[in-house]
Amino acid sequence: MRRVGAPYAMRPTDLFRALLATSGTMTKRIDRLERAKLVARVADAEDLRASNIVLTAAGVKATDAGMERIAEGLGALREAIGMSDEESGEADAYLGRILSAF
Repeated sequence: MRRVGAPYAMRPTDLFRALLATSGTMTKRIDRLERAKLVARVADAEDLRASNIVLTAAGVKATDAGMERIAEGLGALREAIGMSDEESGEADAYLGRILSAF
C-alpha cells in the first residue's frame, strides 16, 4: 500500500491479488491490522457497497520502519558478500522489475 502513494488506499480485492493471497486470508490480515490501528476501512465515495483499506499514520510509520530494517539487512548482506556498487545497482534494477510486475 505504501508503494501506491498517498493516501495509501487500496481495495481489498487489489490487496489480495497483489499479495497473492486468498480473500479469506486477506480479510484476516486486514482485521488484525485494523485492530492494531495500522489500517482503517473507509467507505468508497463512489460505491457505497465497497470499502478501501487505508494506512493510518501509525501504519505509515510502521511500514517506513520495516522498509528501513529491510534496507539495512540488504546493505549488510551486500557488504558480507562483497557486492560492488555496480552489482548492487544491477540487483536493485532487477528487483525493481520484479516488484513492478506485482
